[in-house]
Amino acid sequence: MKKLFIAFLCMLTAILSACGQTAPPEETTTITTTLEGTTQMTTHRTSEALTSTVIVASSEITPYSDAINAYHSGNFIYSNADHYALYDIDSNGTQELLLSWQLDGHFYLATVYAIKDGTAVRQEGIFAQDVGSEAPALLFKNGTICLGLNDEGDLFYYYYRFEDSELKFQTMIKDEWRGYYRTNDIYKSTNPITKEEFDRVKTEMEGNGQVVELDWKPLAEFGR
Repeated sequence: MKKLFIAFLCMLTAILSACGQTAPPEETTTITTTLEGTTQMTTHRTSEALTSTVIVASSEITPYSDAINAYHSGNFIYSNADHYALYDIDSNGTQELLLSWQLDGHFYLATVYAIKDGTAVRQEGIFAQDVGSEAPALLFKNGTICLGLNDEGDLFYYYYRFEDSELKFQTMIKDEWRGYYRTNDIYKSTNPITKEEFDRVKTEMEGNGQVVELDWKPLAEFGR
């Protein structure tokens, strides 16, 4: 009887000990994807304040991937572009892709891509900049892009804006020794204007003159 009682106590102690143990905390994993295609995987335990984050390379295809691949393979005339920037030029909630090449610390705009119906579309009629005579393009905060040209002292200002998801030529004004000129058709000759008209158009196109500082990154890093 004494031996049976001791055995019962041992069994009871083992049961109570087992009941005192808690199950290991569950782990949950959250996966999010950043704009440039980098996948962030976060693992956390529900019963602990422990969080670990691992950044892994992503093979996700973005709308601009085909455009970037085309530049890498040299399929376009502007294949010497070596930097890119993403910026919502027309403030429609979708970032445009700008491609440029760097020279002496300046970035010369090669071309612009915009998303239309879920596809990256290269914008036409712009940006084969002649390094040396042309200044780096300026992007103003009002959404206007200005290309400047200095032709032996004659100053040209070409202005572009987005209309219905397409980047379109707006107007060109010129300041030269003979006076001031303007055209609204890039393929036609200019017409003389007054200094007041020149200043008015320049202000209308450039707004308050605030320029966007684009975050240019090496083209080879796109999607990383």
